[in-house]
Amino acid sequence: MSKPEPASSTDDPQDDRARLRELVEAQCRQYDDEVEWSAPRRGISVRGRDAVRRFLLDEIDSMSCASITELRAQQSSVQAIREYSVRFRYPGAGIVGVEFPAGARLELERLSIATLDVRSRIVRECAIETWTWLRRSPRLARRDIEH
Repeated sequence: MSKPEPASSTDDPQDDRARLRELVEAQCRQYDDEVEWSAPRRGISVRGRDAVRRFLLDEIDSMSCASITELRAQQSSVQAIREYSVRFRYPGAGIVGVEFPAGARLELERLSIATLDVRSRIVRECAIETWTWLRRSPRLARRDIEH
C-alpha cells in the first residue's frame, strides 16, 4: 500500500505548484551528480543534484496560488534553454534573495541556460531571472471596472 500524498497548502484548482514540481523533477533527472546551478541576479550558487533539487522544490513550496506559463524550450547537443514565468502569491519568506512583503503578488520570469556534457547530462545551469511585484493599479480596481 502506498503512502498518501501530503495535502496541498491551498485547495485552489488553479494552483500549478504540482506541475512546477513535475518540471523540476524532470529537469533534475537530467542533472549530472555535480551540477552547478546559479541565479546570478540573486547571488545564488548551488552545487550537486540533490542540493539543487531541494533548493528548487523549497522555492516552489514558498509559492501559493501559482500559475505557470511555459514560453519556450530548445535543446541542442551542447545546450538546453527553458523559459517560463510563474505568477504567485508570496507568503513573505522562503525564497532566498528576494524581499517582498507577505501577500505580494509576484511574477518570476526565468530563462534557464543549461550546458550539456557528451552524455547529454546538465553540468551547469544559469537561471537569468526577473522578479516583478504585480501591484494593482488604482485605475483598474474591480469596483471601477464593474461600474
